Amino acid sequence: MEYPKAIQFANSLLREIQPYCRKVEIVGDIRRRCKEVKSIEILAVSREEEVFNLFGESVTAYLIIEDWVHSCGLNFAKNGAKYKNFIWNGDWINLYLTSPYQWGLHTRRVLRMALRTGNPHYASWLVTPKRKGGALPGMMCVKDEWLLCNNKQIVTQTEVNFYEAINVDCISKSASQDRKTATRKYGVDDRCSP
Repeated sequence: MEYPKAIQFANSLLREIQPYCRKVEIVGDIRRRCKEVKSIEILAVSREEEVFNLFGESVTAYLIIEDWVHSCGLNFAKNGAKYKNFIWNGDWINLYLTSPYQWGLHTRRVLRMALRTGNPHYASWLVTPKRKGGALPGMMCVKDEWLLCNNKQIVTQTEVNFYEAINVDCISKSASQDRKTATRKYGVDDRCSP
């Protein structure tokens, strides 16, 4: 799908799901402003409602986004707690759910802001330990979708929080997308396509 059509399509989806979310944003090819968009990717933090047991004790949080999911009668390829892949108005959508405390971080197959915005090698460099040529300080690692420092979870509500935690200058979306900038500034391999 060409970028102008994709951004229009994604924005219409955002308008649909925004009432069910605390925070929602378009990520992936659209955020990178790729001419040809391979997939529509949305990152969201769902609104929550507490669920109580018969004794009035809070037992869990119910994600309000599930109300939208079920009311639409969507055809799902995947319908997990953190990742939903479905057809909406004729196109495949990848919906990634996260917590507000992990918004700024991406690990493994779960797409988050810092790693879905640009050069894949730059993104990989961000979460690789310094001893292996990456950016992460020695006492830090990424595990189970958390940035850990000495095995303690670090809150990354924004990309800036993530960059500050690992002590790396936050660069703009367009600079992280630009392979030459990432290579020149960080020594990151630029043999990939954005």
